[in-house]
Amino acid sequence: METYNKDHKDNPIKIEYVNNSTDEETITGLLNGVWDATVMTKRDADKLNKNYGKTALKVTGDPVQTSSTYFVFSKKDTELQGAVDGALKQLKKDGKLKQLSIDVIGGDYTESE
Repeated sequence: METYNKDHKDNPIKIEYVNNSTDEETITGLLNGVWDATVMTKRDADKLNKNYGKTALKVTGDPVQTSSTYFVFSKKDTELQGAVDGALKQLKKDGKLKQLSIDVIGGDYTESE
């Protein structure tokens, strides 16, 4: 957005950096027009929609940022690393990892956002 503003100085987007807002503050601010948009994960938007109304928020476009999460092991724990890697691959192949994601956090978030 900052790059957009540099390229569109005649009509920049007003950016407010807000840290540590609660879910209630975020949804209230968006629904009441305090903010037009925010940046969050699809998982967080889905959670807010579940808690505040299924059509409260709409996720659009491509993610502005993606990251991967890794298990980090001691270099000495090659046996544990292999066991975890193998178990995760099997859970994903069988569809059980997807189902766990749906059951525990409310959606299939097994692929990178």
